[in-house]
Amino acid sequence: MEKKTSKLLDACAADDPQAIRRLGWGNVFDLLRVGWAKRFYPADFAVYVRMLAGKDPAKIEEVIVQIAPHAEYRPTPSALAGGLLIIDPPPISQGDPRRAVVRVDQTDRAYRAVLLAVACGQEVCDCIPRPTDVTVDVDGVLWCPGCDGIETGQYDQAVEWQEALGAQ
Repeated sequence: MEKKTSKLLDACAADDPQAIRRLGWGNVFDLLRVGWAKRFYPADFAVYVRMLAGKDPAKIEEVIVQIAPHAEYRPTPSALAGGLLIIDPPPISQGDPRRAVVRVDQTDRAYRAVLLAVACGQEVCDCIPRPTDVTVDVDGVLWCPGCDGIETGQYDQAVEWQEALGAQ
């Protein structure tokens, strides 16, 4: 176990949020602590430390900020780890025969989530001009930061995907 991870776990066991902050994980702890109703103690944070050890705390913060508006409950450590794969996928060298990289917003899961959200009344973005930046949730759905609607291009792709499934 890495020395910093060991110190973080010791800080969690000692119920010492100041030590967590000194070790560079204070913002992650605070975001998880204040964003949801149930109390969150340093001892609860130990599970997150174990699961996310060696990851960049700034990237974890980014994932929490993206998940928070859509999450009724505090995200689990595995949800954050999955979110890290979305915003910072592992590199695959050019010509790597293992597999082609599939964007998370172009998966069957993302298309199903888009179509379900629209069926439940979620609006599709109609901002003009179209946003150049979007947020991505854990399902791979792209959201407009201006109107909180589903990104138009992804919705169009989801409809085409659904039509292609129906033609088979």
